[in-house]
Amino acid sequence: ITSAQGRTMSFFDIDRVEILKGPQGTLFGRNATGGLVHTVIAKPRLNEVEGYADLSYARFDEINGQGAINLPLGSQAALRSSVLYSKIDDFWENEYPLGASGSNPVLSFDGPGGNSVGAVLTPNGQDLGGDETTAGRLQFLYEPTEALSLRLTASYSKSDMSISPYSQEATIAVVDAQGRVTGEQRVSPTETRIAIGPGGSNYVGPTVLVEDMLQTHVDAL
Repeated sequence: ITSAQGRTMSFFDIDRVEILKGPQGTLFGRNATGGLVHTVIAKPRLNEVEGYADLSYARFDEINGQGAINLPLGSQAALRSSVLYSKIDDFWENEYPLGASGSNPVLSFDGPGGNSVGAVLTPNGQDLGGDETTAGRLQFLYEPTEALSLRLTASYSKSDMSISPYSQEATIAVVDAQGRVTGEQRVSPTETRIAIGPGGSNYVGPTVLVEDMLQTHVDAL
């Protein structure tokens, strides 16, 4: 599991966590040369009824709940079911309003091909940071003899996560005298210019250059 996805994992119904130093490639593969953190889930237990439940509530309607139950099925089999649910509402306030400056199309420079019409889009105004995760695990253990043990595991997880709260911010394009986007600047959410033109003026679009473009075309002829 790559780090990008691993950081969002929810651990539940854990038996223990082992910190293993040194190369562990024999058991865990070639990428465990420096050791690893080994998370061991709780497994079904024969002839034992047990379980647990945890539930917490916090700001932004944050709910965290998990639980498990272990049920013996005769003397040679057992079933263990584990569930998790966590939710939190958006807690990063988006101060970049819908329709703020920068949402209108401006010319963008695309290299040797020249100018082409591009768009600088605003976010849609929603707050960010929310998350909702549901996960479950079902295990079946069968031990017909002391020398034979079979364990079947089925796992499920689904997460609905907000986009990164750092991926969008209030910016404005910087446009040169030829109408090409040459950079951008961070601005306050109250910025009123469509784009920053030469000398810091408001850039209102390519129509201001039409007369100069026509004269240049006539001179060329």
